[in-house]
Amino acid sequence: GVQNLVFRVSVTDNENAVVTDDVIVTVNPVNVNPTITAGADVTVDELALVVLTGTANDADGTIIAHEWTQVAGPLVDMLNANTAIMGFNAPRLKTQETLTFRLTVSDNEIADAFDEVNVVVNPVNTLPIADAGADKSVAETLNAILDGSASNDPDVDGSITSYSWTQTAGVPVSLV
Repeated sequence: GVQNLVFRVSVTDNENAVVTDDVIVTVNPVNVNPTITAGADVTVDELALVVLTGTANDADGTIIAHEWTQVAGPLVDMLNANTAIMGFNAPRLKTQETLTFRLTVSDNEIADAFDEVNVVVNPVNTLPIADAGADKSVAETLNAILDGSASNDPDVDGSITSYSWTQTAGVPVSLV
């Protein structure tokens, strides 16, 4: 804590008269910066709910503010960015991305400390939709036209690279 040091000066003249005066020197302790960790790096799948938990301690005071900021990667909407625990939904991605978040804390003497955490987000392949169309009825000598164009293109997270028709039952026929 604060310490007061008292110093006295004594002045003596040629007739041995002594006069004194005191001075007080107040010694203020140096503020110790807070210690902080934003948590361990994590790896998640796209669209996952991510919760980051930071911890901070101030040996000579109290933590009065938390602030999460995103410093790298595709931007996400953070929830509770002014608390020790922040969450967000991982973005949909075509390739793996690393998102970096910084947690900054301030103590009661406005000293700041920060730490960063990385969240690696992996894309997850969403399967395409195959749609062979409605069932058909045709006379035995006529051609049947099959239409698979209702299958999704573009694919939600990519593109359709090929279509392939095969006969799986019935009297064999030629496919054109």
